[in-house]
Amino acid sequence: MFDEARYREYLHHFNKPDHETLHREFFAPDVELVTLGNVLRGQEGIRKFYAYFHSCVREHIDLIKFYPTEGGAWVHVAMRLEAFEDLTEQGLANIGIQRMPAIPKGTVYENEMFIHYQLNSEGKLGLLRCAEYIPPMNVIE
Repeated sequence: MFDEARYREYLHHFNKPDHETLHREFFAPDVELVTLGNVLRGQEGIRKFYAYFHSCVREHIDLIKFYPTEGGAWVHVAMRLEAFEDLTEQGLANIGIQRMPAIPKGTVYENEMFIHYQLNSEGKLGLLRCAEYIPPMNVIE
């Protein structure tokens, strides 16, 4: 069961970050996380990404709204990223990530996202799909 209480437990471990608990208790072995057109395949793909990402950026997610679905949930969250080292395009490319912008040291980035969590038949997270809000750059009238 993936209700709001369970999601808040997941979020607690994500924000620490406590990757070992996330992988042991929440992620299916063949989990896929889709973000900005990239697919992090399996627990190893997720580990590889976050090993680099969290070596440069503190990430904190706050729940705005939880929407339960059959077999998972949609969540609306507020994300805060704070770069304490340069997150570089080359570093991202080295782990196979494209279309994700570099984040220079000292940058603080805040935004909202919708994330769809889909459980597998064992009740573990099998698919996570992230949709990030892109603020308007211009207005056409």
